[in-house]
Amino acid sequence: MGHRLSGRAGGIVAAGRGGRAGQGVQVITTDHLRALTEDPRLMARIAANHALGDIFAMGARPQAALAQVILPRLSERLGARTLAEIMDEASRVFAEAGADIVGGHSSTGAELTIGFTVTGLAERVIAKSGARPGDVLILTKPLGSGTVLAAEMAMARLPGLILGEAVAACYSSMASSLAPAARALAPSILIVLTDLEAALPPKPRHPVIWAVPDARHAPPPDWGSVLDLAR
Repeated sequence: MGHRLSGRAGGIVAAGRGGRAGQGVQVITTDHLRALTEDPRLMARIAANHALGDIFAMGARPQAALAQVILPRLSERLGARTLAEIMDEASRVFAEAGADIVGGHSSTGAELTIGFTVTGLAERVIAKSGARPGDVLILTKPLGSGTVLAAEMAMARLPGLILGEAVAACYSSMASSLAPAARALAPSILIVLTDLEAALPPKPRHPVIWAVPDARHAPPPDWGSVLDLAR
């Protein structure tokens, strides 16, 4: 079995004969988020979709996930209830994506942190490199979640705007799945970038698909449908 790393958070493993992997490649990624909200269900949904984003970005179908959860210090009863809510919501997200949570680990720490290691299967891997001047970029989610959350932490005043409305819209975007966009774009995409960390600090940031059409593998996608997904 061949193996090589692919970027900061993803790996590629050549799939051998037999088993669920079959032909093609198996990809793996891991991602974790410190709590952005006090709502454990919302945080679980955000973290699960965040982790799935790299799988979709590599052109793969989600397969299995391991959960890593750090709970803040709570009573035994409240800790058990919080963990149950996190796992229930995360399981729903992965099931909707066609994957299962097959295990994981929990511990106690200073603050809530939720992460997932996810595997996926792909016929071919969409790389994170190779963009050239003049390529068309398609943004499937709005930018600015890090800015909005930093403004909330600083209790910033926004003339003419209500900060709470911006935060609610940010949560809604971060909790939404990239699966519809991935299904629409994957057959026709050459390269994908899932982070703009060098250009748009600070973190955290939800996964974003920047896509470049690849006419060598498939006809161009239905751009009207793609734009509808991005709105």
